[in-house]
Amino acid sequence: MKKIIKLGKAAFYLLMLITGFLYGKLLAAINPDYRDVWLISERGTDARDNGYWFFRYMQKSHKEKNSYYVIDKSSEDFKKLEQYGHIIQYKSFLHHAMLAVAAIRISTHDMGYTPDMVIYHWLNRFHLIPGKKVLLQHGIMGADIEWYHREQCPVDLFITSARQEYESIIRIFNQPASVVRLTGLCRYDHLTLDKCKKQILIMPTWRQYLVGLTEAEFTKTDYYKNYMALLNDDELTAWLKSHGYSIVFYPHIEMQKFIHSFHSNSQVVRIACFGSDDVQQLLIESELLITDFSSVFFDAAYMGHKILYYQFDKKLYEGNHYKKCLFDYGTFGPVCITKEELMPRIRESILATDDSYHQAKHDFFSFHDQGNCQRVYNEIIRIL
Repeated sequence: MKKIIKLGKAAFYLLMLITGFLYGKLLAAINPDYRDVWLISERGTDARDNGYWFFRYMQKSHKEKNSYYVIDKSSEDFKKLEQYGHIIQYKSFLHHAMLAVAAIRISTHDMGYTPDMVIYHWLNRFHLIPGKKVLLQHGIMGADIEWYHREQCPVDLFITSARQEYESIIRIFNQPASVVRLTGLCRYDHLTLDKCKKQILIMPTWRQYLVGLTEAEFTKTDYYKNYMALLNDDELTAWLKSHGYSIVFYPHIEMQKFIHSFHSNSQVVRIACFGSDDVQQLLIESELLITDFSSVFFDAAYMGHKILYYQFDKKLYEGNHYKKCLFDYGTFGPVCITKEELMPRIRESILATDDSYHQAKHDFFSFHDQGNCQRVYNEIIRIL
């Protein structure tokens, strides 16, 4: 049944591509605002990552280009785009039309500019999606993810930010050197390095083997139990309170469906949610990041923030979610397997006057400036 549904969706989207192409060509012939369109997005429902920052750059620095952002008007992020205009409603017929005729398609995710990332990802393997495609990435590629291997993800431009990442994408992902470019992430142009406060951000990534569970099933998992134990450790929260620190717990967007299952009895702990909290702002203002395998640790490292890794389920994660990380986590901070290991590390990190990982963090990145969007723009011009 699932295969039949997938084929039905694929047939529908192919029909929409054909009709959208005809409508898009007619629209461009009548209205110059729809000629040579740069179609930019993240996932069609958000605007807080590299897609948003690149679109903002285009609207401020290259108004001569017909750049449009694809987003649902019901999105929490829609309001901050209204000032720029050039918005296309996600999954509208205009969206289908511009997808078919755009000069360039740009997103943080493979096929993020389409009405359905999964179906169009599958169609694109057969080269059925027209035009030039740019993968901005939504972070630095920290794991070997087959979804982004050349065989599954034939893009024209694959953005990277560090020499080690650049080499891994060519060597392991089999993406051509002419496609992989070292520019830096667009959002790094706006990372503020001097607004830290006494805040600890706990931000674990998702688990594809957990997202399909019911809430009752989820609360029985080691994932839930380990983070609840951490958020409700009386000794830790009392110590943090005495030193003026607070905790913000923000799980990955794919795990936010279970956000109401988490709670803490301590006033120094806040459970954050996607709708009201911005990840980039949380990263900017948090002195210490505690994560498991999430690539957000690269952002924290870029800003020189302290990092701890809590990897209580590493074997299960690497066997059932993504393959082994492409980098050594221990390069940027201590790796802890148990809560008993993690607790003293938290106190040590807070009390430390220097950071023995500082130089490694600095040396990892190829750029430390505000020129990332400009470099991405130059690379897009090159492929056009």
